[in-house]
Amino acid sequence: MASPTFKKEPTSKDYYPVMPHGEPKMPALDSLPAMTADRFDRRRSILSQLDQQFELVRASRTLDRLDGFQRRAFEMLTSSRTRDAFDLSGESQATRRRYGENLWGSTMIVARRLLERRVPFVSVHQDIYKHYGHAYDMHTNNFGMLKDFNLPILDRVIPALLEDLEARGLLDSTLIIVMGEMGRTPTVNARAGRDHWPQCGFSLMIGGGIRRGHVHGTTDKQAAYPESHPVKVRDFVATIYQLMGIDPHMTVDDRQGRPIAIAQGGEPLFDVIG
Repeated sequence: MASPTFKKEPTSKDYYPVMPHGEPKMPALDSLPAMTADRFDRRRSILSQLDQQFELVRASRTLDRLDGFQRRAFEMLTSSRTRDAFDLSGESQATRRRYGENLWGSTMIVARRLLERRVPFVSVHQDIYKHYGHAYDMHTNNFGMLKDFNLPILDRVIPALLEDLEARGLLDSTLIIVMGEMGRTPTVNARAGRDHWPQCGFSLMIGGGIRRGHVHGTTDKQAAYPESHPVKVRDFVATIYQLMGIDPHMTVDDRQGRPIAIAQGGEPLFDVIG
């Protein structure tokens, strides 16, 4: 397959509004409407309505009909300890600056605060931000998005999260996974983008029993196909179960009583486990 080529790499100026000093605007900083008194009251009203609904459910007999897992999920959502994790007013300005004073930095701080409160599973997503682009689904302006948005954000929030978890003694007990659902085409399309490519991709696994500095597998020079130690999705899933202390060969019965293998026959990658 031919190496990726393109005539002119577009910059973020071709796709995004630019500040006077030449930096692309961040949607989390300057695209939000002003926090007027009316808007603040509407937010407070929504919060009050949610609180009221939680209390109605708590006071009703609904909880009696929940199984153990459902009850645990409800209690996790309604506990003040969990809900306080979303209040960033107690974080220092130094911490806010280290993560980035924007939507992505704030989201990662919330993730860390949830982990501190023993929430067992936290998922942080890059979203689609209207005219700012499709986050990592870069069918257009792949290089401008990576250079001006995705990589600077990633390079900031991941080290900040790891440093905080290690300082709090949580890194060894927390598995951090950085990944998307597929790779990108090794060739560049007419819009300077890269399309979906499920044949080859990569992920990062950090903490939680993972060997530090280990690189598992290689690809050809275009990163189009794996050349050594290919990892199937089911093997990746089995590795996560193994690290969580769950037997990856375990089966769970479906509604008809048929046993379903939780890792679909995958095998843990013991080479990546420390």
